[in-house]
Amino acid sequence: MRLSFQNLGVWVPFIIVTASVIGYPTISMLTNLIGADGSIVRIVFRACVALLGLYFISVVFLRMSSVKVRIGALAFLFVYTLRLFFDLVRDLPNADFAWTRFTLTVLIPCLAIAVTASLPKTEASFRTYIAVCGIVVILSYYLLGNYSNPFHGRAGFTNLNPIALGHAAVTTILCFSTFLFSTKSWKVKYASIAMILLAFPVVIASGSRGPLIALLVAGTWLYLHNWRMILLGLSFLTVAALFWDTSSTLAYRITRLAMGEDASALGRAGLLRQAMEDFFSSPIYGAQFSVFVDRYPHNLFVEAAMATGVIGLGLLIWFMVLYVKSLRHIGRTFPLLSALSIQGFVFTQLSGAIYINTVFFPAALLIIMLSARSHAENRKASLQQVMSERPSTDGAIVATATAASAPRLSE
Repeated sequence: MRLSFQNLGVWVPFIIVTASVIGYPTISMLTNLIGADGSIVRIVFRACVALLGLYFISVVFLRMSSVKVRIGALAFLFVYTLRLFFDLVRDLPNADFAWTRFTLTVLIPCLAIAVTASLPKTEASFRTYIAVCGIVVILSYYLLGNYSNPFHGRAGFTNLNPIALGHAAVTTILCFSTFLFSTKSWKVKYASIAMILLAFPVVIASGSRGPLIALLVAGTWLYLHNWRMILLGLSFLTVAALFWDTSSTLAYRITRLAMGEDASALGRAGLLRQAMEDFFSSPIYGAQFSVFVDRYPHNLFVEAAMATGVIGLGLLIWFMVLYVKSLRHIGRTFPLLSALSIQGFVFTQLSGAIYINTVFFPAALLIIMLSARSHAENRKASLQQVMSERPSTDGAIVATATAASAPRLSE
């Protein structure tokens, strides 16, 4: 039985897609524009976010029998939400900002997925949403960014920082790469190649190593789909090598990293050490969501240990086990969704905090849910096959017995 997105919604996936591509800067803009901590606007905004989050949490628990994914897969998100809430009550710096972002762009989409399993009916429709959002971001860069000199400096514009821009370009490349081996239309293929070639300079212009590494890892997984994709991937790498600018900011930062002189990498090593010290100071429940006021260790597992202790870390490891098993089961059935989850996972290991990871958790949760659905469908199909074969077998036995007891013609 071919697995597909059946009986699924439309609006929630659109929110998920836009959150993963352009939602992060949008939420940043909202939280920056709503005023100071004590303003009425911020209080109302925070209350609305809290009510929305509580609504989805209550729906999950009230509709437990209809939840499409194991509650254990959501346990880490609940624990992390409690950590952010406690830090918010303690009035720690940036706790309000982190809690608002996480609730809107990670927690609520994941809860909606758990209840409704929301995605378009096929991955083709899902791919269309991604493509539209990616085109908007890439065109925005070329219209509003540093178009005259794209490889020097770190490109970006208001409310879209360089790292977010780089990852949006990676998402666009992965999306249009799936068009190449999913369509027979040469027009679509040529358009996809054009978008890939437009998006790759944006990855370089971001000046961030994380998006480039995420592209290499997720792209390798995606392009190993078949030998044609391997040849196409090698062609893209050749073009990229020809246009690689060794004087670009990204190339300079990679060189400095190889020499052990990159200030950013050294700073992150210090953040990792501080995060581990915070973890050992409170190993059971964790310390706080961030390090050095508004900085974080730039690693999913270290941050989980620091923020939620061994309880949250254990739940995160359980989530990862479910994700890896599910990815091995249905990864090739949903190539774009799987590639996005891999991109998001690389992002969590190199840069960014949990509360701004708008790609990995929703994508990984969808993979877990779809794998569970596939197993359920296979069990149901096997059971139906057994039930359909049983009457015929019983009938054969009865017929044999009747024939044996019936008088022969010769008699």
